[in-house]
Amino acid sequence: MTMQPVQSSRRTARSLAVFISLALLALILAACTGAQPAAAPTQAPAAAATQPTAAPTQAPAATQAKPAAPAGNLTQSAEAGAVTVEITPLNLADAKTGALDFKVVMNTHSVELGVDLAKLAVLKVGDNEVAAKGWQAPAGGGHHVEGTLSFSAEIADGKPLLSDATGFSIAIRNLAGVPERTFTWAQGQAGANTRGMPMSGAATRGDMGLAAAAPVTGTMPMSSTLPMSGDMMGMMAEMMKMMQGMMGGQGMGAGSAMTGTMPMTGTMPMSGDMMGMMAEMMKMMQGMMGGQGMGAGSAMTGTMPMPGDMSAMMSNMQGMMAMMKNMPPAEHQKMMMDMMGQMGGMMGQMGGMSQGNQAQMMPQMMGMMSQMMEMMKGMSPGAQSQMMPHLMNMMAQMMQMVGGAGMGGAGSLDGMGGMSGHDAAIPSAGVPEATAKVGGQPLTFKVVNGVKVFELTARAVRWNILDNVKVTAWTYNGTVPGPLIRVTEGDKVRIVLKNELPEATSIHWHGIPVPNAMDGVTPIQPGASFTYEFTAPPAGSFMYHSHIDSDKQLGLGLYAPFIVDPRTPPANKLAVDVTWMLSEWRVGSDGQTYAAMPMAGAEPNYFTINGKSYPNTAPIEVKKGQRVRVRLANVGQFTHPMHLHGMNFKIVAYDGVPLPASQQIVRNTVPVNPGELVDIEFVADNVGTWMFHCHVLHHVTNDNEEPGGLVALVKVSE
Repeated sequence: MTMQPVQSSRRTARSLAVFISLALLALILAACTGAQPAAAPTQAPAAAATQPTAAPTQAPAATQAKPAAPAGNLTQSAEAGAVTVEITPLNLADAKTGALDFKVVMNTHSVELGVDLAKLAVLKVGDNEVAAKGWQAPAGGGHHVEGTLSFSAEIADGKPLLSDATGFSIAIRNLAGVPERTFTWAQGQAGANTRGMPMSGAATRGDMGLAAAAPVTGTMPMSSTLPMSGDMMGMMAEMMKMMQGMMGGQGMGAGSAMTGTMPMTGTMPMSGDMMGMMAEMMKMMQGMMGGQGMGAGSAMTGTMPMPGDMSAMMSNMQGMMAMMKNMPPAEHQKMMMDMMGQMGGMMGQMGGMSQGNQAQMMPQMMGMMSQMMEMMKGMSPGAQSQMMPHLMNMMAQMMQMVGGAGMGGAGSLDGMGGMSGHDAAIPSAGVPEATAKVGGQPLTFKVVNGVKVFELTARAVRWNILDNVKVTAWTYNGTVPGPLIRVTEGDKVRIVLKNELPEATSIHWHGIPVPNAMDGVTPIQPGASFTYEFTAPPAGSFMYHSHIDSDKQLGLGLYAPFIVDPRTPPANKLAVDVTWMLSEWRVGSDGQTYAAMPMAGAEPNYFTINGKSYPNTAPIEVKKGQRVRVRLANVGQFTHPMHLHGMNFKIVAYDGVPLPASQQIVRNTVPVNPGELVDIEFVADNVGTWMFHCHVLHHVTNDNEEPGGLVALVKVSE
């Protein structure tokens, strides 16, 4: 089939922009509306369900059997503000007990938890609200607190509190500045137990990390109509049905049938952060439509030819998704996470294609994402929340590709906050050669009045990523990555940065809670210096990087690892503890260095681990039986599914937060998203030389020549 070279592709791109933006809106609502919106009427839950379900915040039915012992793991986890809270019921099945007990685990990086939780918690059952009667926890508080929270099991007339209840919730108020967190448990399958109902639970929408406070604040009017056609209209109809179901049939306005246009005439209650996200997306959509709103001309009709090999891979994945629909929802999550890693890799490859090929590939990729969202409907809110960042990242990649397809208006490069000047080569005249050959080495410090003082200089050097490939790098102290800052939790830290670059810069302490004034908000002009001061958080893997013109400056090398060690050394000693910082570079045919970004004409052609492309990457050398930790930090703009040959590993931490043993999963591939830090550990139990590499195959090339890029060797000897 013959494709129209300009007008048709723009029309397609605009339709894609509309679809992707609205898909993200639908996904956010689907995953985050664990409670009915304020405008929706109170409803009673259905009398029976085929699977245990998480209860929205609503009035219980008039009569139901008493809840019994938990079926499975009922631990509910919520994160808002600076504290993560986990609550587990302990004795729901014991009808003779005079108290209802709950195990509570609280973790934080930035505040002390020496609070009496009994003064902050209430138990809600129907119209009854019961204050906690006891909180038993070690004295003194700290950053990690475990204790038992108790409530009376009876109400005033001596009647058991949970008699006739279909569910209950615990609200914790004014902890660490957050007005309220709510944890809700609901009955499961009716008749499953003669003593009562299996229970399952979920934290409500305010606990999903999208809005810190529970109150609903404001509404977002949606009153335009969007012309749709063909497959796209059907996909949007499915999304609307999913949204309508999640909102309890409310809030979408009358007449939402799809008949060529999609009416959106109601108002939907939004919390603060969520309303801001929606507003930004609507502005982005309007800009992508060239400032013309959502009028006619955005219909996507006909079919598009697909590049052969990748099209076949996508078709196979869609077939696998179709088979997965017949599996229990609980088994979907791991397989979908693996598929999302593969899809992220495909999009990384698409980022290096021409605009025409991107337009050809996009509809099938959207179909795969639509299938994923359909399967997510049957998952728990916790699973939806865990998968959300990966889907949002893929959608952001799609947006960037669509944004580079020549749509004009605010969607063009000139309308996206100053990105249009990034096509110039980075000045190399007079830039000195790097004197060090390896980056990420420990930075020395001096102690002044009990404070550890580090000194950094931002400066340009000529840096070898391969023996025969040199880039103009912007660095901390002349290396890529910059020097490793390593401290102990609780240390007082001072870092002095001097700027010798030709433009302003600053440092963001990625993942570290610092005072606002220390978070890279002050531009440091050329020739000037700035002093950062803060207290080291609990132990974990972090990083620091530029936060001015960051899409350019990070891609030129302004990043480095920051590790906080525990005061008490861990029981399992590590033979090898390395940090791998994953990034990408764009070297022109003229040998000059350019800012690398995931958009047409700015795609990278070299990928590096700690500033080196394979075969110049440093190997891991270890004896059989020794323990290895690799701290993976993605400072680039592409997802990297990192795969280890010959052995499996455990994922032991995400974003500087250690995972409890029960949540450490065994894998041989883990996707590392932009800005994400993932710590893995393994015991070297298989003698040999093994590859550890990104499974986006374009990312294991050097200027399109394989092998190269994100590959390193793990050498295990007897």
